[in-house]
Amino acid sequence: FVRSFAGSVIAQAREDVAMEARRAGHADLFDSLRRWLHHDPSPTDWVELCGELHLSQAALAIALGRLRRRLRQRIDAVLALWATDAEARTILRRQLHELLIFAEDRP
Repeated sequence: FVRSFAGSVIAQAREDVAMEARRAGHADLFDSLRRWLHHDPSPTDWVELCGELHLSQAALAIALGRLRRRLRQRIDAVLALWATDAEARTILRRQLHELLIFAEDRP
């Protein structure tokens, strides 16, 4: 149940952020950075992304940071519906993070 719930929360948060990016005219940027929302690109990937998006490394880092922050905000908004106190939200957030790490380590 927890894995299914976590997957649903993360998928909905990603879709919300994607929709916001589309509305703001940044759909291409979001699509290029989507796979890097949960971990950092390798140095080689950074260079390739900068070239692909025509951004400096600093601008790319800022854009990725903003998307990650917005994703966390969307996840926190959903968690607030399920857990009314801060401690419970922290526990749920930690479980989501652990599930993400586990999912990324699996082929």
